[in-house]
Amino acid sequence: MTLDLCNMLTRVIPQRFVNRLFLTAVCILSFFSYGPLFAHSSFDLHKKDFYSVLGFCEDQQVSEWMRQISSKMIDGYRGVELPEYGGLNFYDYLKSEFPGFKCKHRLLFHWGYNSRPWNDGLQAKVNALPWGKDPAEVKRFQNALVKEQKRRNAEANDMTEKLFGFASGGKDASYANAMISVVYDVHLLGDYTPDNKDFDGVQDFRSVVGDLIDSVRKLDYEKSKPLVKKIQSVANDEALSVHVRAEKLLKLLSSDFPPFLKSAQDGALAARFKKKGISFR
Repeated sequence: MTLDLCNMLTRVIPQRFVNRLFLTAVCILSFFSYGPLFAHSSFDLHKKDFYSVLGFCEDQQVSEWMRQISSKMIDGYRGVELPEYGGLNFYDYLKSEFPGFKCKHRLLFHWGYNSRPWNDGLQAKVNALPWGKDPAEVKRFQNALVKEQKRRNAEANDMTEKLFGFASGGKDASYANAMISVVYDVHLLGDYTPDNKDFDGVQDFRSVVGDLIDSVRKLDYEKSKPLVKKIQSVANDEALSVHVRAEKLLKLLSSDFPPFLKSAQDGALAARFKKKGISFR
């Protein structure tokens, strides 16, 4: 809308209506230029999923734990600047060590907490580069991913042990692994839902579901059986797209996972959470 047009309109239409018209036009143009602003590219929507699935009351420490997994471990593909990377962040280190390499953020660290740090998208990137023909260089690239994944996993595990009061070994180590994995997998399911526009690089759907089932079983194998059966039923419904199945899985987890977590280990986990100031809705 030009200045002359604005001046003309204000002569025949009250200024407040011109302002409303202008704001409406801006909103419409923004929508079509950028699309809906509520896709799962934002931590806030992932966080909403996490709280819905876990059933916890919102808490600052819990939210920071979720942010560590979602924004730093998974979406924070660049990582932090470290001496072992020559003062570079991880992504810039990869680009400096392996000429020509670059990728979208979902090709890195979107493979699952317990999964091998590799996917078809990365394989295609490597295959297209000259050093991708050298098995030794490919192995060095893969080792760099494994090392960085291990570093990130260790940070998340340490934070999880402190938050929930888990010990570093025995069954507690398994519970810590499961809690991180559930949040990790819920993030990956969120990336699959229809409110996203770009699905390039998302982890294989069946791999996400398989890791989720393993995590649920780690919390209480016997009590998890009904929930696992429901998860499998939704995940295997091939009449639906994987995007719709992901959305249905998040709804299922939101309704069925909180009561399962409360009762897991005959309520022992919930009692431990309570001692650490973490309560259920």
